[in-house]
Amino acid sequence: MIALYQAAMALLFILASFVRLPFFLPGRGLADMNALFVLYLAYFRPVRQGAAFVCAVGIAMDSLSAGPFGLHLVVYLFLFTVFRLAPRYLQVKNALFLAASSALAVLVEEGALAFPVLAAGAEPAAPPELARHIFMSVLFAGVVGWPVISALRAGSEKVSAWRTARRTTA
Repeated sequence: MIALYQAAMALLFILASFVRLPFFLPGRGLADMNALFVLYLAYFRPVRQGAAFVCAVGIAMDSLSAGPFGLHLVVYLFLFTVFRLAPRYLQVKNALFLAASSALAVLVEEGALAFPVLAAGAEPAAPPELARHIFMSVLFAGVVGWPVISALRAGSEKVSAWRTARRTTA
């Protein structure tokens, strides 16, 4: 049941990455918020389960995006492994820590995804607009990161509690 919940949330985040909502951010649209889902998997799910979903989300994003294949997968696996080490040394349930780590994760993700555009020199006027987009994405992730990760965690706890209650009554 938890796997079904996580698959539904992964699909929701993937769809949210590609649907352009005009009332959120002007310009390039909403930031890729899959980094928040990767942080949730890194902090609050077992390693094997989290790694499998990170690979699935990375491959799905690589298949749907127009970027180099494997870039999303590598970035998501990097974020997963780096932030997987944080619970050993830090208290990850802290709201300020979740907000800061989500902003850092989106900064790393957007920077890694912007590198091929800058290296190819495809758009000569891209750096000011790209810098503005990255700044707005990091700011948005810093504000929205803690509530989103907390809501994902609360949803998975409710699904687990429902599953446990159903097992004991059956």
